[in-house]
Order: sequence, then C-alpha cells, then structure tokens
Amino acid sequence: MASFPNLTPSVQEALICPICRKGFTNPVSFECGHTFCQSCLLKSCQENSTPLLCTECGRINQLRAFQANASVGLTATAAPKQRAHCLQDPEGHGKCEVHQEVRKRLCGEHRRPICMACSQCQGPEAPILTGIDKAAEDFRRKLPETVKELCKQREKVARMLQHGKALLEKLQEEAEFQKKNIMHSFQKTFEFLEEEMEECMSNVEKQVRAQVEAQERRIAALVNQNQEFRKRITELEEECIKPDLDLLRNVREIVKRNESVLHQEPQNFCLKRIVCPIPAIIEAISRFKVDITLDPNTAGPGLIVSEDLKSVCRGATQGTSLNPSGGFEDLFLVLATQSFISQRCYWEVQVPGHTSWCLGVCNISSELENFFTLMAVDNGNGHSLYAISKSHLQQKTQQLRYLCTSESAFKVGIFLDFHHGDISFYHVNEKHLIYTFPTISLSGPYKPLFYLGTQGLVNDCSLTICP
Repeated sequence: MASFPNLTPSVQEALICPICRKGFTNPVSFECGHTFCQSCLLKSCQENSTPLLCTECGRINQLRAFQANASVGLTATAAPKQRAHCLQDPEGHGKCEVHQEVRKRLCGEHRRPICMACSQCQGPEAPILTGIDKAAEDFRRKLPETVKELCKQREKVARMLQHGKALLEKLQEEAEFQKKNIMHSFQKTFEFLEEEMEECMSNVEKQVRAQVEAQERRIAALVNQNQEFRKRITELEEECIKPDLDLLRNVREIVKRNESVLHQEPQNFCLKRIVCPIPAIIEAISRFKVDITLDPNTAGPGLIVSEDLKSVCRGATQGTSLNPSGGFEDLFLVLATQSFISQRCYWEVQVPGHTSWCLGVCNISSELENFFTLMAVDNGNGHSLYAISKSHLQQKTQQLRYLCTSESAFKVGIFLDFHHGDISFYHVNEKHLIYTFPTISLSGPYKPLFYLGTQGLVNDCSLTICP
C-alpha cells in the first residue's frame, strides 16, 4: 500500500487507487466521480463483462465511459516531492544560498530571513536581528488578544441586533397607536378635515418608513460587521497554525487589517417619537375654552396658590414621590373653583419640565372615588406618561407609549365632553392628541384636578392655567 507520511490520512486515501491500493498512475474517473488507475481499470474491463460496475459506489457504467483526471494525477505526482522538500527543510525556513544553512533570524525593518553565518557577517551599523522562532512566538501571543477583542465586538453586535429588532417592533406599535389618535382627532372635526386626515396619515407612514429604512440599514450594517468579525476571527485562527515564516510574512497587513475592523464602532439604535401635528383640532376645541381658577380652600398644606388663582407651586413641606399605582396625597392636591355637569369644556395648563405632575377631572361628590387623569413622572430625561382612571367599580392605570423627552415646560389641553362621554388630553405646543379615555358615561359634577409631585425643588416647578 502506498503511503504519504507528510499528508493527513484522508488526503493519503484520496491519492490511492481503490483497485491496486497504490498511488495513482494515469488516473481516470467515471461519471459517478470515483477515480482509478487507467491500467487497473482496463485490466478490470478485460476480466469482467460490460457494463462495468464501479467498485466504490456500485453504479453501472458503460465500457470506457471514463475521462482522464489530470488534477488528481498532478497531486499524486507532487506528493512525494513535497515530502522530500519537508525532510530537507522541516521548519519551512529555507536555506541560505551562500552558506547553505537554515535561515533562523530576521534582519532589519523588512524582516528578511538570514542564517546564523550571515548574521555574524553584519557590521556595527547592521539592523537589529531577531530570531524567527522568537518573533513568531511573540506575534502568536498577541493574536489571541485580537481574537478575544473580536469576539467581544461580535457579542456586542449580536446584542445590538436583538435590541434593534425589538425597537422595530415597538416602532410598529407606536405607529398603530398614533394612527388611532389621528383617527379620533379627525372624527372631532368631521368631513371638512378628511383631506388633512389623509395627509397626516401619510405623514406618519413616511416617518415610520424613514425610521424603518434607517433601522434596517443599521441592522444590515451590523450583520455585515458581524460577518466581517467572523471572517477576521477565522483568518487569525488560521494564521496561528501557519509555519513561522508564513506567519510573519504578512504581519503588518494582518495587524493593519484587524485594527481597521476593531476601530469600526457599531452604531446605536434609537427611535424618534412619531408626531403628526393637527392644528385644526386645537382650533376646533378651543371654541369650548372656559375660564378656570383654583380654589385655595381645596389646596393641600404642601401647596401655595397664587393671588390670581391661576398658578400653584409647592411649599417647603416634603412628602412622598408621585406613584402611578397609588392614590393622591391631599398634601399636594388642589381643585378648581368651577364644576361642570353637562357641557363641553376645554382648558389649557402650562406644566413644568423638571418635576412630576398630574392633571384631570374628578367627581366632587365621591371624595376622589371617580377621577380621570394624565400623570407625568419625571424620569431624569423627560417624562413618562400614565393614563389613570378610577371609578366606583375599579381603578385602571395604563402607561402610555408616548414619551415626552423634552425637559422644557409645555402646554397640556384638557377637553371634557359630557355629551359624548369624552375626556381627552392634547399636546398644545405640538398640536396633537396625547391620550383619550374610552367612551364613558359621565354623571354628576366634575371639577378640574391639579397635582404636583415632590421630586426636586427647583425654580418654576408650578402648574399654571393658561388664559
């Protein structure tokens, strides 16, 4: 049996004829892909009748239905020569043409391999010499760190991909939520606003499409970057097992190529709040605007009501923070003087941007057993909004997807419609709906409600009723 000791067992087996079990001589292949020595195959044809059965797969082939396989023949011929070359130069460094010694050192900036005799012939100004084994070992020690960094970056990209896909799902939910708000706003203004409604719907679609495309581009870039990291990791792992000279031949190129990949910082995902202004809705409900004043007799001891009864702020008294899951503390609550029974009412309130607050209406005959409010909880970067309702049947708290990311003050419009059982909140500055409670049956007198949280005593943390 033929043997190629310098080759792996699988490669050795591929270079041996299945019939004579020796290295291929003039190899030929059947259509089934199996290869034999031409002489062995012809001899087998003479001994057996046609059609001929392939000894490897059992496929029936017609006599002489084979072709010469030049590539296998060249490989089988080159294998013994490669073995001889490896015996002459086991480390792959090559011999010096002058001294016939194995090159074991690297000379100068260009890392040219030289033998020991050549290194001893160098003058005092000779470049620095480095042993090939040592240089290869030093570089090989650095490669695992690069692999480790690439793995970290790959994990980071994978996490960002997962986060980005989750954000896309939230984006779709945000789009559906805004569409419902837009539909409700246009229902209030009837047929003459239908064209503007379609325009606003289209605007939302454009905003969503633009953000989806941007996120998809980011995801595609991260996928490519992830694939690039995989490629670099595979390349470096392959470089680690190369002979020393082959490893060091492209040191600079390898380092430069991987540094450029590591310096590509992945882009973070972010979503922009979808807003579609509807100027006509604010104009339409503004005709139901009523004059509201605060009732100082209902103000808790922790609040100070202005002389014109239009503004309220906190005093020095401290209490607990505003909690969406809990009730109100009388310490920071004040009601309006006016009450409403069976009409449409609209009023606007300037809210602070650096503290928590709550606005809404409550049934004055039930000691705050029935109320409908919009609560803003300061999260440090803006407000998280909650829609809170409570009746004699149940209390319901819903955190809105809408986030007011601005830290500056803005106006909130409150619309109370007894006829249609409608309580809605509007962002007056941006002219769009924030939230509307499902249609309810309103009975009994309701009063506007004002509540201030206790976080951070800073200037201008007050609720002001707009004229």
